Amino acid sequence: MSIEKNETPPMYARHIYEQQKAAGFPTPKIVAHIQIFRWTEKDGTEHRWSVDMARALIQAKGLQADVPIDRELAADALVKNDDESVVDKKHAEQADLDEPIIVIEHVEKSTNDTKHIIIDGWHRIYRFVKLTNRQEPLMAFVLTQAEANQIKIK
Repeated sequence: MSIEKNETPPMYARHIYEQQKAAGFPTPKIVAHIQIFRWTEKDGTEHRWSVDMARALIQAKGLQADVPIDRELAADALVKNDDESVVDKKHAEQADLDEPIIVIEHVEKSTNDTKHIIIDGWHRIYRFVKLTNRQEPLMAFVLTQAEANQIKIK
């Protein structure tokens, strides 16, 4: 698992723009910075999803963050994914716990198992578990496999 937030090479930005346009996203645009979530399956198959496209899809469909993530589930996610290593602790201190997490459904090719993958919100989860005593759960958007395919970078 890794999170990329980089300067976007012009050809890559054009590719994302064309993918958004083809998927019917409202007002697609070329951006200077994009956020991509990368997931590698146990067999080495790599997948990438655009967090920016996920946000646009959520807005366009008017989806609601209606899935609670309690402290136990959040702590379990940190342990299972060893994601403390990719979290910038300084950034996590400022993470807005009221901003919903984005989760996608994904079927792994090697096992045919459906996984729920957090593509946005690791800093919020880290802050929630490690830096606060908050008992109120974080909220999450959960995108279906079909919606996740719409935001997948091909």
